[in-house]
Amino acid sequence: MGIRERLRREITVTVLQRQCIIIVTLLSTLCALNAWPRFLSDATSIEWYLYLIPILIFALPLFVRRS
Repeated sequence: MGIRERLRREITVTVLQRQCIIIVTLLSTLCALNAWPRFLSDATSIEWYLYLIPILIFALPLFVRRS
């Protein structure tokens, strides 16, 4: 199987895999906040509602049902 076939192959993600991706992302962010003081100061310098906007935009496809 060549690279083109691999890139064109349809990838399916189960609900469990999607939930694990979300959990790992959240835990990795919390780990970075605790282990890296500069990341903590940069992350807390931005208002909370500015984080909420991209979260809602990127989470929308997770909740939309496929027809």
